[in-house]
Amino acid sequence: MRDSVRAELIRALPLVLREHADNFGGKVAFEDAERAVTYADLEARTGGWPGIWRDSVCGAAIG
Repeated sequence: MRDSVRAELIRALPLVLREHADNFGGKVAFEDAERAVTYADLEARTGGWPGIWRDSVCGAAIG
């Protein structure tokens, strides 16, 4: 059971970004004093990540 829980929690970042863009596209994903970036903008700006990081290991914690 432990392995199945981990499998559900670990997903490719580009897929998570696409899912969030589809579900929350117009909502703000990141904001600072100078700008705000929506989920759709974030996904569009990072669309090249899979090619850049193809041979690398990367993780992100969201929560």
